[in-house]
Amino acid sequence: MTADQEPTGSPVTAVHGRSRGPSAGFAVVGVVAAVTAAIVIAVVSGPSPQPIPSASPVALVTASPSSPAPSGLPVPSSPPAPSPSPLSTPVATGTIVVLRGVTDPASELVTLTGCSEIVRIAGLPPHPRIKGADVDAVAQAAGRTTGWMFVPPGIQASSHVWLGTDLVEFAQAVGQQVVATSPAGEVWLGGPSGATRWFPIPTPKGLTAWVMGTETVVGRGTCSPWTLPAWIGGQRSLSCSGVGEPGCLQEFLEARSAVGDLVFGNGDAVVAEACTAATRPCPGPTTVVTAPARWSGSMSDLRAAERSASGAAFQPVDARVLEDPPLDALSRPALPLPTGGEKLGNNTCAETLAGQLHASPWDPRVAWAGDMTVVWPTGTRARFLPRVWLNTLGSGSAEQAVLDDPVVVTGILDDTGLAFDACSWTLGSAGIGASGAMGDVPAVTPGPLAGRGTGG
Repeated sequence: MTADQEPTGSPVTAVHGRSRGPSAGFAVVGVVAAVTAAIVIAVVSGPSPQPIPSASPVALVTASPSSPAPSGLPVPSSPPAPSPSPLSTPVATGTIVVLRGVTDPASELVTLTGCSEIVRIAGLPPHPRIKGADVDAVAQAAGRTTGWMFVPPGIQASSHVWLGTDLVEFAQAVGQQVVATSPAGEVWLGGPSGATRWFPIPTPKGLTAWVMGTETVVGRGTCSPWTLPAWIGGQRSLSCSGVGEPGCLQEFLEARSAVGDLVFGNGDAVVAEACTAATRPCPGPTTVVTAPARWSGSMSDLRAAERSASGAAFQPVDARVLEDPPLDALSRPALPLPTGGEKLGNNTCAETLAGQLHASPWDPRVAWAGDMTVVWPTGTRARFLPRVWLNTLGSGSAEQAVLDDPVVVTGILDDTGLAFDACSWTLGSAGIGASGAMGDVPAVTPGPLAGRGTGG
């Protein structure tokens, strides 16, 4: 196993011409050549600085499918020269656009190329079979929690993975401007020439590595110029939920113009609408939320503006009392949280599970108790902000759990004994799982638990 470092920003995705899509063979040759060149650069120049690790995040989102948006929006000017900043906050040189909750991420991204035809290339297997344990071993040997690494099998394109959970840093490292995620957790990265699907590899030690898949989409025929500005209001990222680009960009620019101190330099911005494609015109407001660079997670640090459904001008609002749609869009994308446990397997809600809350956005479990997979009650939601928030919608309780909190879950072990189907949950005793380590074994207690209903 090797842990050769790659120069930050080295693109490792298929590169396609604007008007003609190459064959799959040429795409593979191009990728292998690019990686070979990167290896030579790494050997000659030595290790380069890796991106600064992000604060441990944690969040499930539910976002509406994107929809067509008006054209003819204003285009920001060229990026200003970055001003000096602390070493802990690197200055962004471009803005990553994140399209949230997109039903078909591949089609959404290739549409941005402006090409008249779409070509989808799918290879088998869909992605390299890299083991999470091998990722852990290489990461430990390199002493790293983020950045590019080579992981078995072999020093080749199929083993070149990026380590981390921040999709904005991921897109910057790959060299693509747009990330599109589906409600099912599918992730595509794209740019002027097309898009490629990437797959997460969760590891036993709680890390996530990303590997490029064999499925790509490219545009061909008559293509328009790439119109998405590289620099949008000095933001590291612009996330769009419930509204597609370019409408999302137009909403952000209008909000920034109407509310003078709305944006933070090198921060992250979110545009969220409280509707879906089926409920347009949107019955709720459009909200723009901005977070400072390396946001701590405090709601008081955010700034927000809101436009009513009637289309009035944006007005500043208190970011400490945001509604669910902008909060969901503000949290980091993740796989869907397993829910509906109270409906599974003739659940009698007669057992209890006690353990610490663990969570990771790209682990298939998303959030779990101790070392036990939990299928949470309907309505439970996890948001991956700088710290995880777990709560249940419509429960009438203001109780929330955060990462490493002790929780007590009511339900029943499934037939395999490997997962717990939950009817309800609450904060538990501080004595549960005091070690705080990943892999704590929770206690499962049979029998009824007085005073707790089904939570369904």
